[in-house]
Amino acid sequence: MSLQHLDECCLFAIIRMLPAADAGRMMCTSRLHALLVDENQKDPWFVVKRGNGDSLCDVVGQLVGAPTIGVAYTTADSFEATIEGLRRLPPCELIGGCGSIYQTVEPGANDVFIPEEDSEELSLSLCSLPSAHARSFFLPSSTLSDEAMLAETLDSLCASGGAAIRMVILLAAMNAPSDSFDPKEVVEGLQQRLPGCAVVGGVTRCPLLQVQQQVVHQHGAGVVGLLLRGEVPLYAATSRGTNRISPVYTVSKALSFQAGPLHGSLIAELTADGNSNTPYESFVDAMQPLRVRCAPVYYGLKQQGAVGFTLNPITNTSFYAMIGALIVPDEEKDSVQGGEVCFYQLTKDASKADVKATLTSIHDEIQEQNKSLLGAFLFTCNGRGEHMFGEPAADAAVFRSMFPNTPLHGFFAGGEIGPSAMADREGSAFASGDKCTVQGFTAVYAALVVPARNTDGVVSRWESEGLDNPMQLLLAGLRKDAGQPRSERTESHCVWIGRAKRVTAAAGRSHARPACWSACGLQCESNSATEFVSDNVHAPGAIQCPDLLQWKFELVVAKALKFAGVVAPGAWWEECQPWYLTASPSLAQFLW
Repeated sequence: MSLQHLDECCLFAIIRMLPAADAGRMMCTSRLHALLVDENQKDPWFVVKRGNGDSLCDVVGQLVGAPTIGVAYTTADSFEATIEGLRRLPPCELIGGCGSIYQTVEPGANDVFIPEEDSEELSLSLCSLPSAHARSFFLPSSTLSDEAMLAETLDSLCASGGAAIRMVILLAAMNAPSDSFDPKEVVEGLQQRLPGCAVVGGVTRCPLLQVQQQVVHQHGAGVVGLLLRGEVPLYAATSRGTNRISPVYTVSKALSFQAGPLHGSLIAELTADGNSNTPYESFVDAMQPLRVRCAPVYYGLKQQGAVGFTLNPITNTSFYAMIGALIVPDEEKDSVQGGEVCFYQLTKDASKADVKATLTSIHDEIQEQNKSLLGAFLFTCNGRGEHMFGEPAADAAVFRSMFPNTPLHGFFAGGEIGPSAMADREGSAFASGDKCTVQGFTAVYAALVVPARNTDGVVSRWESEGLDNPMQLLLAGLRKDAGQPRSERTESHCVWIGRAKRVTAAAGRSHARPACWSACGLQCESNSATEFVSDNVHAPGAIQCPDLLQWKFELVVAKALKFAGVVAPGAWWEECQPWYLTASPSLAQFLW
């Protein structure tokens, strides 16, 4: 059986298993393969790599196409090597932090990887979002500490620039107390200007990193971020994990409140089972039976129409002492009146159970909607480590157990940015449109979720778009004109030439190379990529490829089939064995 007898759907399934370098070589073997590779470039992907600075470039071998965004975490000892490694990556918008302990889960890994304290390794994740546009930015501490300057800068960042901003990823860091600023003001400013936009991230350490078109910028105290516009299939979910320690009360009396810059509402009275108390009295009643009183305690507020109780920490400024009322900042009286309040306490068992429940909900939702989880970012509290759970990376470990073949990239933060943590949440775990804030003792996941690709439907979708569609004309004519003289080729050849020009022009205007070649740095073997793809190769059905090119192509496909577990050293290999042994006597050992 020759690979040239495989149908388009089978070829497309093979192509989806290939990294960019191998896909680029396969693209050179025929026009149909080039078309299928180009179609594959439209799918998002997510990869994670760890190692020293010199090994960063190895991640290129895992790339399916050109990356859109990246996130890197490094240490002070490996910082210079990190900068050199980042310069050699394909162009993308990337941010990073230094000094935080990172966590990675790589596909098929037996455990979560956490570096040793004196390790010089770093971690990197790259993500492709073909239908999105990314822009990185940096806000210095001098801007963050000036209210007017911060407002002006955020106005400029959020100004209309085409598609709507769907997600913002932030990393904040401070050098010293003199650099003190509140990253919560940045989050709230973004939320005011971008209602419904998810904001995720965490507080790390200086220096901060920003990469724009392979130029690496090193920053001091401030905030680096990524603005993502367009179709951004990243969805945020937050887990905290608390036990309910009180009955559910109804807010029977709420008042407006303002004291200097602080404004909002006061919950003056709570009612349950016909009995009314002040919130402070209800809080004292909830605390009395607790054996452990040093664990964080929260009040949960469920406003009318909400899907759960938004958790807010109880501090020495939570109550208005004169009347025992509960202070609710930034909320109008009418939005609180008639809502529900309950008190909760953070516990180890509840936290671990909540992470599992959150990820189980995500898993089930993805399955029901026929979607795929390609990877995820994790921002977890540095208090949620071995001291709390008895294991170093419980949040990442639960993710690995739920999604064993899915990459995860995260770090232990000194404050997590994401949708407000909720208790007793109903419905989807993904917090679409929820208010985002800076909080503690949480695990924030930003998951890359896309519709499951049905390779059987690729060609049928093209064909269903109408007879005048160039894709259908191309598929119908490729085999018909394969191997014919140029003067006798059908109209589909002309259609392909136009498409090849558009593909190469869009992918790399300076070098006229397809996207997958640009991503892996391959040089085209002709003066014109368009000429090479459209004129100097042959379509399936005409066995006219040079022996060396055919050998490279079939070797790539064999590697992909073996990697995916599609074939084993059996009938398929024995059928091809004489040809392969002629090409390379050591090929059998290399493949199997």
